[in-house]
Amino acid sequence: MSIIKSAMLYMQARPIEEILISIYIISLVSEYLIAKVTKTKIHHLKETIANFVIGFLSFIIDFLFTIITLPVLWYLFNHIKLIEINPDSILTFCILFILIDFIEYCFHRLSHQVNLLWAAHVVHHQSEFFNLSVGLRTSFFVPLFNIFFYLLFPILGFSPNMIVMIIFIQGIYQLLVHTELIGKLGILEYIFITPSAHRVHHGSNAQYIDKNYGKCFIIWDMIFNTFEREQETVKYGLTNRTEHNTILGNITTPYGKLIKNLRSIKSRKYRRTILFNKPDRAEELYNNTRSGNATNLQK
Repeated sequence: MSIIKSAMLYMQARPIEEILISIYIISLVSEYLIAKVTKTKIHHLKETIANFVIGFLSFIIDFLFTIITLPVLWYLFNHIKLIEINPDSILTFCILFILIDFIEYCFHRLSHQVNLLWAAHVVHHQSEFFNLSVGLRTSFFVPLFNIFFYLLFPILGFSPNMIVMIIFIQGIYQLLVHTELIGKLGILEYIFITPSAHRVHHGSNAQYIDKNYGKCFIIWDMIFNTFEREQETVKYGLTNRTEHNTILGNITTPYGKLIKNLRSIKSRKYRRTILFNKPDRAEELYNNTRSGNATNLQK
């Protein structure tokens, strides 16, 4: 499949996609109006503008990257798939939905544990406010990494069309849980990622850090011991906030800093450590080289 053909297919919006986009837009406007009427301080003009601009840039890059990689998915599906799977089966859809959700959990968790990936994902956690516009705040570097997590599905026999549709549905769902206006949802808190569960994920409180990585289902967090209930008031943002002069700087500065740190260390071994270690450990390692507490790292 050519890139032009994949672009045309991708732009043919299905009814479900149009409905989900409409739901998000209505929710976005409703949240703003309710917050205004009730005088609930969940928006900040500068932050909201930044969220929309970053979201727009991310959408453009994600769109371009999707139409480029779709032919790859189709090639794997048409020439290398291992199993014949009915693409119109509801069971197939449900199985793939669960599998993609698990892969999203894994990628999300790695994005917090691997410094190279955190430099892209950190953009999503920069805001000190929590509302539906924050869901749009994603770095355009993310698609460069998460595409590798989806290549297995067409090989297993899942249609690229179904893969893209489920990623889209889960993406819209994830946007909708970025709100403070919805409280806890009872038993649903033990099945799905709810606004309460995702508020915890965005918290910089000590007990909330690196918790609730799930995208749609909370079950993965329960299985892998990363689940945390919302208890004390959530403090949003990063533990070490960095101010950026421009909106684009929010996206590019983390990688600029990472590249600068790598260039200052001569040892290949410790460059790899800084790239693939946890962000806080990588920062500590770099600071040690600067202070002279780990001069052997320069060897």
